Amino acid sequence: MADDSFGKFSEQELQEAKQYVDAHGVSGIVDFLNDKANQWRYIGINIGIIGESAVGKSSFINCIRDVTADDIGGAAVGTGDTTIEPTRYWHPYNEELVFWDLPGVGTPKYPRNEKYLDSINFEKYDFFLILSDSRFSINDVWLAKEIDKRGKRFFFVRTKIDEAMENEQQIRGGDFSASAVLDKIIKDCQNNFKAAQLTDTSVFCISNYHREMWQFEELMEQLIVALPELKRISLVLSIGPVSKQVIGQKTKILKDRIWKMSTLSALGAAGGALVPIPLVGGAIGVAVDLAILIGEVNFYLKQYGLNDESLKQLADRTNTTVDYYVQSLKFASSLVTKRQTIKTFVFDVIKRQATKQVQKTAARELVKFIPIIGSVVAGGVSFGTCYYFLEKTIKEFEADALSVVDAAIQQTSSQI
Repeated sequence: MADDSFGKFSEQELQEAKQYVDAHGVSGIVDFLNDKANQWRYIGINIGIIGESAVGKSSFINCIRDVTADDIGGAAVGTGDTTIEPTRYWHPYNEELVFWDLPGVGTPKYPRNEKYLDSINFEKYDFFLILSDSRFSINDVWLAKEIDKRGKRFFFVRTKIDEAMENEQQIRGGDFSASAVLDKIIKDCQNNFKAAQLTDTSVFCISNYHREMWQFEELMEQLIVALPELKRISLVLSIGPVSKQVIGQKTKILKDRIWKMSTLSALGAAGGALVPIPLVGGAIGVAVDLAILIGEVNFYLKQYGLNDESLKQLADRTNTTVDYYVQSLKFASSLVTKRQTIKTFVFDVIKRQATKQVQKTAARELVKFIPIIGSVVAGGVSFGTCYYFLEKTIKEFEADALSVVDAAIQQTSSQI
């Protein structure tokens, strides 16, 4: 493994760690690292979902949260009732990520004026999604201009594309072209925006029930980019693997987390919290903090949608079986098909993959931390082993997650 494949302690992180140790002592470094690794859980994000009645707001809120209308906390769909007050929906993985179903503007209760913006607590939201299932209305356009005027981001989202495709296919028969229909819908929307003198004329065409299709991935990419760094990390780690774009972002963030967890393992090794793992061929064994590695593998499985619950939800949503998706798995297959314990999984991977070169490379990186936390006996070996294991697990789980998405696209395409 090349030296540059290892994550680095940034100068800012080293300085923060030094300040923390100066204030709390060396024993406090464990809390510091845990806080840094998990700070994303406490970053508040509020996303405003707005549009006229029955355009798919509730379905979208459920879709992005990986729940259905029948689940606890699911948004009711299909009623056609107008939202009369802002209604919050927490993400089940992170209650700090909130999607707000907002009342539409331009009604007797909510006319187009400053009072409407005050009534929805405008400044609360990080950005807005304006949804429509046809042409965007004059009320939608007014809201977009007001949002832009006040320096916030908004995104136009054209919902129910699956229904539009089905209708066009029935009308055109053998002349039907999905790409031509999509281009026409986008052009119609953009012409509408230009007529209203909107400078941002982008629109994302999605289906709330077939998010693998059309422009859901492009939408997610823009939502992620719209947030500052800490909120971006929180959003990516809070939502499920809803697109390939999100999966790629998860991988980047999880890799940045590796050095923190590997350092925690090194500190555990120095303190005697060891679980020895002999290497293949009788090589000298390594010692790791097994609890940290098991916790990370569980975390990764959930992040990449490879745990039992996530695979079942995906199978139900795409009208197929869990076995259909299990066939796509390689690295994680033993955890699903063979019901291998995570502890055995960790042991097996480390036995096969740990090398002295990995340990040496990692030890050189860890030495930067020693002036801050003091001498770490045997820490370099533990750090290197954990780092290599976690990096390999992320890489392989990402590949499995992308294979599952491809399988979902194939399954969805066969039904449309």
